Amino acid sequence: MEDRAVKAFPKGKTQYGTFVDWIIEGQGQETCPDAAEYDHKAYSGNYKKGLFQGNGKMKMFDNSLYKGNFDQGKKEGKGTFTFTDDNNVAWKYIG
Repeated sequence: MEDRAVKAFPKGKTQYGTFVDWIIEGQGQETCPDAAEYDHKAYSGNYKKGLFQGNGKMKMFDNSLYKGNFDQGKKEGKGTFTFTDDNNVAWKYIG
């Protein structure tokens, strides 16, 4: 069964998108409230069998941002990483 829905997890993470048997699939979004529990604050992009897959955008708790490719839930391949250092200088890495 395939439905668009919001799925809430016990430690506060929420996902919004299309679910197949309650596993997010295709285009979707998620937010995570706590840096102690998760390595990112938000993600929007593609999922495959519940994992980040293909093109996506991930915001970290320090407000840095990665836009690029994901494979089986991990940053992989080409992407752009933008962050601000301790001197409030903005940096961009393209790789």
